[in-house]
Amino acid sequence: MKGWGGVQFSRYIIIERLFNLHDGIISSPIVSAKVYYASLRVTNDAGRKIVLKPDKGNPDGFEINPSSTMEVTLMSMSTDGEPVQPVFFRAIDSETAVRFRINNKITPFMITPVENKKELNKLVVSVPRE
Repeated sequence: MKGWGGVQFSRYIIIERLFNLHDGIISSPIVSAKVYYASLRVTNDAGRKIVLKPDKGNPDGFEINPSSTMEVTLMSMSTDGEPVQPVFFRAIDSETAVRFRINNKITPFMITPVENKKELNKLVVSVPRE
């Protein structure tokens, strides 16, 4: 949900897993679900407007202005006891789609969501080295 800075992953899968429809009767086999968070503080040191794109959740990504910092929290839910999958982020120029570095690496940055919402991952986006 772009407007408030959070994204819920696998929304339709979660709904499908929470309720089973049998002969018109809805039942829920799930006793509880765990929510996992990927909380980020992203600083844009690239000198241009960037888009931080996760590989799931928000296909448009998050626009971040030059010389600014944004906090983003992504949420994922596990209803079957299985661990949630990591999220991979890449940063691109909003106008040219040139890839930028995240924490001095050009490869996608991996974050595994955790149960603690306050565990903050710090990302710094910078220009690629030639």
